[in-house]
Amino acid sequence: MGVILQAAYRRSANPTVSVPGPIDGHGDPWWYDHLATHMHEYAASGFTHFQLPPVHMTIGGPAATSDGYGVWWEYHLGSNDRPTRFGTEQTLRRLCAIGYANGLTPLADWVPHQRYGGNNGVYLYPSAAGKDQGRFPKHPGCFRGDAAFGRVADDPVPDPFWDIAFGDELCPINSVPKGYVLEGLEKAGDWLFRTLDLGGCRSDDTKGQAFEAVNRWVRYGAMQGKIMIGEYADGSHDTLAWWLNQVPHYCYTYDFDVKYRMRDMCNNGSHWDMRQLTGTGLASLGPAYATRAVTFIENADSDTNGFGTVVFNKLLAYAYILTAEGWPSIYYRDYATDKYCYGLKPKLENLIWIQEHLASGATWFRHAEYQFAVYERQGGPGLLVGLNNDIWGGWKQITVPTSFGPNTRLHDYTGHANDVWTDGNGNATIWIPPNDNGAGYVCFSRDGRMEPNTLNSFATTQLFEGAPDLVTGPAGPSGTAMGEVWCAEGTPLELKVESGAGLLVEVTGPDGQAAIPKGELHGVIASPGWHKLTAFSPSPEPYKVLVTYTAPKTLAGI
Repeated sequence: MGVILQAAYRRSANPTVSVPGPIDGHGDPWWYDHLATHMHEYAASGFTHFQLPPVHMTIGGPAATSDGYGVWWEYHLGSNDRPTRFGTEQTLRRLCAIGYANGLTPLADWVPHQRYGGNNGVYLYPSAAGKDQGRFPKHPGCFRGDAAFGRVADDPVPDPFWDIAFGDELCPINSVPKGYVLEGLEKAGDWLFRTLDLGGCRSDDTKGQAFEAVNRWVRYGAMQGKIMIGEYADGSHDTLAWWLNQVPHYCYTYDFDVKYRMRDMCNNGSHWDMRQLTGTGLASLGPAYATRAVTFIENADSDTNGFGTVVFNKLLAYAYILTAEGWPSIYYRDYATDKYCYGLKPKLENLIWIQEHLASGATWFRHAEYQFAVYERQGGPGLLVGLNNDIWGGWKQITVPTSFGPNTRLHDYTGHANDVWTDGNGNATIWIPPNDNGAGYVCFSRDGRMEPNTLNSFATTQLFEGAPDLVTGPAGPSGTAMGEVWCAEGTPLELKVESGAGLLVEVTGPDGQAAIPKGELHGVIASPGWHKLTAFSPSPEPYKVLVTYTAPKTLAGI
């Protein structure tokens, strides 16, 4: 299934301090450019997906406090004169294209629950047509609150007690006029997915979203059939399974049961009953739930808010989620070796390789007692995992049955233990090291596996739209700058005019020459780098143009 990189982090929560940025004055690049620079490295590490930070414009713009969750306007992704904390729409498009060029699928962090920065519930946006002419304006009837101020009752959300009204809480179901907010969110989601060619998204705070709103949104336009990972912050796997049963099959949920049990295991070395692993998470309810569980150890909230922080022995938790069932997601700050980060990259790369090449199929627990547990994954070459939470008791020895067959040599692909042989009955005697800063794990499989991670490369298709109610206006006879795309040398570029009567598009290369002359729809890129898109129309004309191209795999050397 792959591995997700949560490609953002928060340095503190009170006050909020997001990822490094140029405005901090320390010479840091825009976050989108930082990620683009390292995208090939992430692919080589074994990641298959990356989760963007919330990309919409916030009222704080590029300020350090703007972590993206205080969304102001859905149709502004950052411009040169008003960037977000993470960069501009142009560099965001480039990041997603470079991701695809390295085989990594971008996922959005979709925030449909709250808005910040309005004037008593009024949100008006500047656009090409004027100061207050932007798409999807909002008024008090869009939000939860006091009817005396024109607001409406809370939506029928699945967990009203925990439906905390951050900022102005949108009401897709109860808004006045009815359907205005839900239809606005559907269209905004479709625009975002097509603009960035997203493979799916994380959906923020699904406890505060009515099922009708979730189900309509994920079936609308470009979201239909795409991955949606709900953030239903509940530690009961039964509750998470209940939520999954209310939404389409291509919806997933973060497995908070796994997260909280891993927190307790890691923070209580030698003092947590490892037999609890046999009933941990959605995977314990069977394959139908295991395949829709996104497992994780940390995220920006738990890392900085303290309610679920894994303080000690974090590698042991990652050894679990990268060998157990579920779709693992790794927090950037845990993985990266950047300043402000925790630098677990070398160990995590090894575990990601094990996850991608050895861990598949159903799980059989072969042994479980208070201090340690052993389980076997039944798919592929097979994988026998031992986890030891005991800090003080030394190595654990255990003989367990396996599915490898008799007289088979097994190699520990973590490098923590020596090779072993199964006996004539297929049993294996293994040793598991003590929990020294999370290193109490072994991963045995058939000897001789050395294949590298698979590295793919894909083109991307991104929507460019111009309209009076957007930041980019309609096409005109003198030409309207649509934006730019970051293209690899020798690759095709194709244009598809989806709407716009009489529209012609010109593509200009970094040398100032026409890479695709006005009126033509395809060509081959001669020089790598930025290519400008210009739209022409005999009279002002809204337009939609799909651009298919391939980015270089790196920013270096261009």
